[in-house]
Amino acid sequence: MENEDHVAIEFEAMLEKAQPLFSNKSCCIYKVPHDIRQTNEDAYTPMVVSVGPLHHRNPRVLSMESHKQVYCRHFIKRSKASLTDLMSCVRELEPQIRACYSEKIDLTVDEFVKLILVDCGFVFELFLRYDEGPTEDDDVIFSKSWLQLRLSYDLLLLENQLPLFVFVKLYNLAFASSDGDDEFPSFMDLSYSYFSAENNVNDQIVHFTDLCRYCILKQRRPCERKHKHLVLGHSASELLEAGLKFQVVNKSSPIDILDLKFEHGVLTIPHITVDDFTEVWLRNTVALEQCHYPDEHYITDYVNFLKQLVNSNRDADVLIKGGIIQSDVSGSDISVAKLFRDVDKHILLENYNVNYLQICDDLNAYYKHPCNTKMATLRRDYFPTPWKTAASIAGIILLLLSVIQTIMDPSSSDCVLNPGEVDYGSNEVPEPLSVVDDELVPKVGMTFTTLEDAGKFYRNYAKAAEVYTGCFIGCILSICWGVPNDFAFWTMVIRFSKDSFDRNWNDFLVNFGLADNKWLSGNVFLKSAAEV
Repeated sequence: MENEDHVAIEFEAMLEKAQPLFSNKSCCIYKVPHDIRQTNEDAYTPMVVSVGPLHHRNPRVLSMESHKQVYCRHFIKRSKASLTDLMSCVRELEPQIRACYSEKIDLTVDEFVKLILVDCGFVFELFLRYDEGPTEDDDVIFSKSWLQLRLSYDLLLLENQLPLFVFVKLYNLAFASSDGDDEFPSFMDLSYSYFSAENNVNDQIVHFTDLCRYCILKQRRPCERKHKHLVLGHSASELLEAGLKFQVVNKSSPIDILDLKFEHGVLTIPHITVDDFTEVWLRNTVALEQCHYPDEHYITDYVNFLKQLVNSNRDADVLIKGGIIQSDVSGSDISVAKLFRDVDKHILLENYNVNYLQICDDLNAYYKHPCNTKMATLRRDYFPTPWKTAASIAGIILLLLSVIQTIMDPSSSDCVLNPGEVDYGSNEVPEPLSVVDDELVPKVGMTFTTLEDAGKFYRNYAKAAEVYTGCFIGCILSICWGVPNDFAFWTMVIRFSKDSFDRNWNDFLVNFGLADNKWLSGNVFLKSAAEV
């Protein structure tokens, strides 16, 4: 019994000591969820320098610790406040700073205060040297461009942050101006300058990752959201085949990359450059929205839309050729398609931007409309270039003229040769024919009463064989201009061998001594019966 009471007391004491995972109100720096992180751990892990406690002991960044301390020493020499004052300021803020992290910080108060002061001093000196321009030739950071670039990437990682209010408080204490003459720019001005961002003052920014996000959002107002899945049923290449046009926003104008529009069969998408840094800032910004902005994940909506629009190398190629995506990464179109698919992987959302939902619904309806698909096929197959357009129009006109000529020709009512006017040598009179028959085919030794009878015979022979001008034109269009075979087919009524007609006609002219008659021979190349 006493043993059970002892266990109950220990259990109660354990429950009293238990602390919540983190405070919803204060927490703003998160460890990226495991399922999201494992898709590309390097995109969330600092390579050169750690800021804050989450990667403080990471072996990858230990070599930079000494250089951070050198920068901090230079900052303290610049500072108008003493080291004691700076240390006291950090110690006072220590509980608030600790509450900003989603993970438990296994550091004592003194260890944590020293870590924060070193990291803040390093960042202050880095930003000031960037603003002033490097003056020391032995500055390892500014003498190596690759190192400076990689360091700027590390400062935007979600897990590699200190709360912004700590930077502002310490900086204002170090460079307080008593006479109103500010020798140093404000910390926020330095931050925007270092990250090459448009100055967008906002008191709600909590750290550098959030600053990057706000620079993308700019002054975007909260929009209505719905608990509905964002479903785009067709990719860029499929929509292009259905006749959709892609248009890029003018690069020279201020661009909001999230401002997508669909009007009158044209999808307008702002220009975006995809390089080695794009995946880093997209992944970390999406992770921040997943953890911190469950009802304001505008950039996650954007990534989700592009993932469905660009899900293959063909789709990426459509947007790259349209000038919407500028790819500066190796692998080009394949890397672009993979990037958007991977960034959105394992992201869980309950609601979406109503504007994007409406665009998806309109695009799906546009693709399903049969007229759009048929018109797109017509434009793609018959009118893709000026030459093919001209050839297609010419073929249609000639076909129509041939049909009209056949209908309006007065002799068409007498399309069958009067067999009584022909002497076949065998004295046999053929029956009237409406199709080509062996008796109607010109033969060697055939005689006619008059030249008019000969002309009439061959006119009727041509009509019976249904040899139209459109047949010849259709063949020319198909061979020379590449007009599809189905169009060439419809320009002829029946496929007929032009060579066989020419051979019979040539034989007739040679045998009857009419080869010199320009009216009958025209530009036909005559061959003797022996040559044929």
